Amino acid sequence: MSRWDLIIYDFDGTLYDTRPGLERVLHQTLQTFGFDPEQYVLKDFIGPPMEWSLEHTVGASTSMISEMLDYFRPRYQDAALEHLVFFDGALALLEELQTKKIKQAVASLKFFPLLSRIIEEMHISGRFEVIVGHEPQQPRTKTELIMHVLETVPAKNPIMIGDRYFDLVGAKNVGIPFVGVDYGYARDADELAESTYRVQDIHALRSLLLE
Repeated sequence: MSRWDLIIYDFDGTLYDTRPGLERVLHQTLQTFGFDPEQYVLKDFIGPPMEWSLEHTVGASTSMISEMLDYFRPRYQDAALEHLVFFDGALALLEELQTKKIKQAVASLKFFPLLSRIIEEMHISGRFEVIVGHEPQQPRTKTELIMHVLETVPAKNPIMIGDRYFDLVGAKNVGIPFVGVDYGYARDADELAESTYRVQDIHALRSLLLE
């Protein structure tokens, strides 16, 4: 049995492997709008909302960001749905935890329409008590998304799992433990240095959650 009664996951880089669908479309988008894709690291675009990455990593103007998103989103949706790749053992872990009556939720900065579509396509929406993602008309920080989950799903011992600093900070801000996963898309080992726990793979994550 788990000591945790609510497990909150980030999505990209934690459960879902974003790279297969993202890499080609991101390269095309940057090239189309006059940026050299070779100047950027893919990991910088996994975790935060794409508009944040285009502004802070690429340096695109507000008007250009809007055009880039219009170009990027439909192409990325097609690519993501074509490459539905979850990390090895992730789907089995979700099923096992549900069987053990442990509540689960997703708090992701991924564009919500695509997030929910991927989860529906994989027939795993029933694994989660609540799924929250990035909605441009009502943007929220990772802290606010995690807080929404906590306000929606009663729990005495929740824990957050993620692969980026945004996830770590969100968990710290709401006062819950954080598991940093080293198989995801953190820029380097130091990014998750302040994690409560660190795991190398899904097998180690399972052991931690069910110890």
